[in-house]
Amino acid sequence: MDVIQILLNQEGIDVNCKDQEGWNALFYLCRLYHQKNLVDIVRLLIQHGIDITWKNQLRQNALLILCLHYKQENLIDIARLLIDNGIDIHWQDKDEWNALMFLCTNYSGDNLIDLVRLLIGKGIDVNCRTQVGWNALHCLSKNYQNNNLIGIVRLLIEAGIDINSRNNDGWNALHCLCKNYKNVNLIEIARILIRNEIDVNCRTQDGWNALHILCGSYAGKNLIDVVGSEDGWNALHSLCKRYKNINLIDVVRLLIKARIDINCVNHDGWNALQILCGNYEEENLINIVQLLIDNKIDVKCRTKDGWNALHGLCKNYKNINIIDLIRLLIKAGIDINCRNQRGWNALHILCANYAKANLTDVVQFFIDNGIKINGKIYGHSGWNALHILCRYNSSIKLIDTLRLLIRAGIDVNCQSKAPSPQFLIRQNYKQENMEEIIALLNKRSLPM
Repeated sequence: MDVIQILLNQEGIDVNCKDQEGWNALFYLCRLYHQKNLVDIVRLLIQHGIDITWKNQLRQNALLILCLHYKQENLIDIARLLIDNGIDIHWQDKDEWNALMFLCTNYSGDNLIDLVRLLIGKGIDVNCRTQVGWNALHCLSKNYQNNNLIGIVRLLIEAGIDINSRNNDGWNALHCLCKNYKNVNLIEIARILIRNEIDVNCRTQDGWNALHILCGSYAGKNLIDVVGSEDGWNALHSLCKRYKNINLIDVVRLLIKARIDINCVNHDGWNALQILCGNYEEENLINIVQLLIDNKIDVKCRTKDGWNALHGLCKNYKNINIIDLIRLLIKAGIDINCRNQRGWNALHILCANYAKANLTDVVQFFIDNGIKINGKIYGHSGWNALHILCRYNSSIKLIDTLRLLIRAGIDVNCQSKAPSPQFLIRQNYKQENMEEIIALLNKRSLPM
């Protein structure tokens, strides 16, 4: 600051000098200087006559640049100083962003609520939208992760923000919240939006609704309390894809109570059950699946690629109670022999991804319920479940599962253009019982 004071005192110094892109000293300070004494330097420049109303070639003024880049808690003091000295609080850049939207996107301090209150009190347009349709509530719900988000949402609603505003991709604030917010008070914020009549069945251009997004995104332990665009995602879709916390069931229940379309499918054919089974890893998954089934979700739904919920479960879920989930889905009528477009059924997918100690029990359960063990995947390999096990399973108990499949009549000599099971074992298996497995495969059946 002392250097700046010396320069400003030099005779003939032009405080309003700009570079070729229209940036003056105030702009560069707001963009690059991150020390708390910035407020004193800005005050000094104002005292020496800097043009506070100037805009650069991007149509940005100093307030926009400050809200875009400055992260210190005294941002509010600098913003107030600029406003008190006549900066245009309503100004928008070439992409139609205003200071409120930049703040809600980039500032993470707990005092964001005070900054928002300041701008609202000075009359900023809370319903300003960017060229791609984002408003401040979208920006806030997408980017702000502090627990006091709920207070800022209330403040924006009280100021008259359009709660059902959708961006060009069809996302509303509930979509953004369900995809990005990770704290356990998500359900409280969702309740506020719902009480203020946000459209819970709004779908993004990808067909996702809020439940889709939440189930696919949220990682909080209270997901149990919290539960399109042209691609058809709604809030339930997103929730099931991203929310990983154990309270997911509460969130799902909330959305169902708000009458979200539980059987909404996105444009790729995914419903909330499929997304949930393909992404959620907590042991209480069975309770959420039961909740969806009780509310008449279509368990037989298949994606455009032929995947059903059982496929996703066998690929993603690693907990020991997987057999109980499979039992639940079968009881609800899922097609155990459903094959995706590559010819994979649930047994193939399980053998490629699940390696817990109870794998043999799960395979036995599939066999007992009529799965076709000699199904071959499509394409150049022509593998059956035996090939897949030998390629991907490295457990010492692999031999038990192989014995089971052989007893059940799997074709050890399945014609395949790819390597034999014996070759796959030698190439990939490192356990001490490798030769025992090779001998088992060479015999092509168990001795009586």
